[in-house]
Amino acid sequence: MKKLILLLLLVTPLAQAQSHAKGTGIVTHIEHNYINVSNKVKTNICEPVNVPIYGDGNGNPVVGAIIGGVIGSRFGGGDGKTAATVIGAIAGSEMSRNSNREIIGYKTEEHCRTQVSYVNQKVNNGYTIHYMFNGFDLTTTSDRPYNVGDEIQLNLQVFPLK
Repeated sequence: MKKLILLLLLVTPLAQAQSHAKGTGIVTHIEHNYINVSNKVKTNICEPVNVPIYGDGNGNPVVGAIIGGVIGSRFGGGDGKTAATVIGAIAGSEMSRNSNREIIGYKTEEHCRTQVSYVNQKVNNGYTIHYMFNGFDLTTTSDRPYNVGDEIQLNLQVFPLK
């Protein structure tokens, strides 16, 4: 019968309490309650990159026409050879005219980017407190970290037995 009365003292049913009492429990054991939290982490990553340096090319259409004509003259025979030479000269002149930018070297620049990753961490989410009250082992939860042997104050609601 003592167990039934004590449980009625500690458990708060939906019915209205008749009176209030205070008690003290002694902490016997503490458990940390953890939850896993995923945190977003941004990291800047910078690396050296070789970048081309452009300069003005020769861009001489006469030189291009001569080189194109020489190459074109190696193809065909008779009138075909003449046509190939003319086409080569025209193509060489155009290519030379359009090649006004050429790579004259390289320089090293630092290029940066942001990398996003997620890190999982265990985070304390309160404590489960085991305590003794009136000879009974009981538990409660708390945001406060008690130590073994600490006294905790209990608010009791007393209900009459019928």
